[in-house]
Amino acid sequence: MKRLLWKLILPLTVISMMMFTKWWYALVVDGPDEIFTGFPFAFVCSGWHTSLSLQIFVLEFVGNLLTYFLIIFLLVYAIDRLIIKINVPKLVSIPLIVLSSLIVIPSGLVALNPDNIYYLKRDFDMEIKETGFKFVWQKQERPDFYKYHPEFKIETQTPKTVLRSDWIIKADSIDRETLVDHGQFLIDKYRVYRKFDFSDGLMILELEDADRETFITYGNSIYARDNKHIFDSRHGIIEQANLETFHVVHVEMEDGIMKFGKDKFNYYFWDEIVTDTIGFGLKTREITKAQQIEYN
Repeated sequence: MKRLLWKLILPLTVISMMMFTKWWYALVVDGPDEIFTGFPFAFVCSGWHTSLSLQIFVLEFVGNLLTYFLIIFLLVYAIDRLIIKINVPKLVSIPLIVLSSLIVIPSGLVALNPDNIYYLKRDFDMEIKETGFKFVWQKQERPDFYKYHPEFKIETQTPKTVLRSDWIIKADSIDRETLVDHGQFLIDKYRVYRKFDFSDGLMILELEDADRETFITYGNSIYARDNKHIFDSRHGIIEQANLETFHVVHVEMEDGIMKFGKDKFNYYFWDEIVTDTIGFGLKTREITKAQQIEYN
């Protein structure tokens, strides 16, 4: 079995662990809703202190590695001893070793990211809501936030929305009969509008770049999207935002709510890229008792 260990079992362990895994959508106690990965234990998730970082749980990772190894070992052992003697030619072993090395090297570089945080084991509680299996090339859609947080769902107001006399309207041809207020955005039958506070009051402008048919808001927040762009209600298009992974982070504190945007690359305050969010990160559980909610 020693010859099979290096030529077959270890390479297959690495390849299978990196190519096929399990995802977990969980509600973290005193933290954001998060997607974890790992089988049979969730061992990694996004870092909460800065973008492009990870939280890695060492004991869970070791448990996963041993599980994959044991499954491959028992399978190879059973075939070799009970069915047919396994002889691994160089034509097979060399590509397997090369492929596993090509997986280990970039994974090691990701693991060496100085922004990553390592824990001996996960130090927070969470409630698992959804799980599933996936291959590495499959995209995992984030489950519906409102399914588990219905209290934050903003019901569409019924027309007609009354435009207040103290609002400063810089938009022509608003269809007042079909106008619907979505918090920081207004939508009528034909167009989309944004509103925001400034020194002289509340201003309403047409969001000219928005596609009316595909436009949706991120709840009652300053952010929205259509099929091509992410918007904030003050500046319009956020050019740097990643459309596929953008979502909104609300940090609820005793003195109010901080609202941020987040995608897989950056955090955003309005359209500005920021390195972290106030009360959102590693020290949140230690410094504040703020409840954090992250949603699509």
